[in-house]
Amino acid sequence: MNHTRPHDGKGKDDGKRRNQTVFKWSAANATALIKSVQSPILTSQLINGTKKHYLIGYGHVGKDVRANKTINETQADFILERDLKRSVDCIKETIWKRNQAVLTDFQNTALVSFAQSVNCDLIEKFSKKVVLSDTTTANTYFINLIAKADRNTTSDYLTARRSAEKALFGIA
Repeated sequence: MNHTRPHDGKGKDDGKRRNQTVFKWSAANATALIKSVQSPILTSQLINGTKKHYLIGYGHVGKDVRANKTINETQADFILERDLKRSVDCIKETIWKRNQAVLTDFQNTALVSFAQSVNCDLIEKFSKKVVLSDTTTANTYFINLIAKADRNTTSDYLTARRSAEKALFGIA
């Protein structure tokens, strides 16, 4: 397991390489995780528990997703890759920069996958008062984050995805 920490501000080039390495690893594994539990949704679907919010592809949500929008698998893959890049940026800003805990690649993959399926605002709000100092606080944080995000929305693919993310995080 790789226990790479985010860049600490020492050495410009080293930090860039380290961050890029973390992103490539996390993005590739988050893609594999997501695709292992979900097929792409090629026609937008209303999110359970909402009246006007839709998802498409591998869980993409946003203002660009409307009722009856249709995409193909290539577009779904492109959207997933774009969403994962945003998710890694979100995790970098909300988790890695604010906390001293060294998360494993598995935990980072779970966080990136999770962030792709929810709005980063939720992670930012929930993370402001959290200090991840060790594995126990990281596990508690992730369990509470999942509970907060999924309290009103449920689906078979989301249940399977959250189970896979919890397993990667080391939570039964």
